[in-house]
Amino acid sequence: MIIESLFKSTFEYNENFRYFCLKNCVKQLLNYHKVDHALAYLNCAPCMHVIIKEKLSSGYAIWFNKNPLLDIFMDCFTTHDPKIKTSAHNFPDIIHKIDCGVPVIASTDVFYLPYKKNYYLKHHASHALIIGGYDDSQKQLYIVDYYDQDKYQGTLSYKDFFDSWSSANPSEENPFSGYAINNVWSVLHTVPSFENVANIVKITMDRAISNFFGKDVTYGFRGIEGLMRLKNWLNDDISANGSTNIGFLHKSLYMYYREKILFFHYFKSLGQHLGKAYNDILYFMDNNITKWNIFLTFLLKTNIAKMHIDRIKLDRFYLNILESEFHLYSCLVKSIKG
Repeated sequence: MIIESLFKSTFEYNENFRYFCLKNCVKQLLNYHKVDHALAYLNCAPCMHVIIKEKLSSGYAIWFNKNPLLDIFMDCFTTHDPKIKTSAHNFPDIIHKIDCGVPVIASTDVFYLPYKKNYYLKHHASHALIIGGYDDSQKQLYIVDYYDQDKYQGTLSYKDFFDSWSSANPSEENPFSGYAINNVWSVLHTVPSFENVANIVKITMDRAISNFFGKDVTYGFRGIEGLMRLKNWLNDDISANGSTNIGFLHKSLYMYYREKILFFHYFKSLGQHLGKAYNDILYFMDNNITKWNIFLTFLLKTNIAKMHIDRIKLDRFYLNILESEFHLYSCLVKSIKG
């Protein structure tokens, strides 16, 4: 069984979706369904959640929202995290969806994907791909993994898929390792329809504002409050130990930076619908990304050189980030909220 129309589609990969493979899969499926302005349906509002806990080896954790759709469209998208974590038990559910003509997005570990030449049997990392068919006699799946340099449409053996779908995904340097894949899979079971693109953009901007200026949440601190708490923790850690885990800090913050880039791309593509506020917001977004890039480059170079962190530079770069964050979201409030 193969969903032939899926494999007759034209897939396009945008570099701005790098590290957002799940969102990229949803975007590809929206394009497959010929939804105009498919990017508008994606959750491109950066979300910073900082959790400070002494029991964590790092002292803190940073979470970001992997949800690929805005909340208003979440009825269209379902993720399944089975209680029984075995491929034999859960694979028939995927087969059933394919038989019904519904493509499936599956979580995998790139370590077991032969076409991922830079990762196969070398590095562990979670990854999402689209399954659009299967051949039980040949024990293989037909997949679409139109992502990064390994743009692939072809077959994947049941064995390789089961290994990747059930992987423990052991911890490595990259931020996508360290947690089990657990047979997770998702479906875009209905296609969202929304004609007013300007309203979608406004909802996304409102979401970004609420994330940034949000109140404390039960599992940590959000937005500007989270960034401030993280800075205080880093100061305390450096004062007590003379250093901090720079590699972990860079890895944790890098995904927030990538969310910023996707946010910038989203707004650059569709923000004209907001009218005269477009140029001002674009300027502050670009400035914010530049400040983040400078800070993360400083962390990366310090980590590679195995040097103690320069407190003066850390404070200066971090202050620049906080200032640019505040200017960006203040501009959004002024422009969107009036």
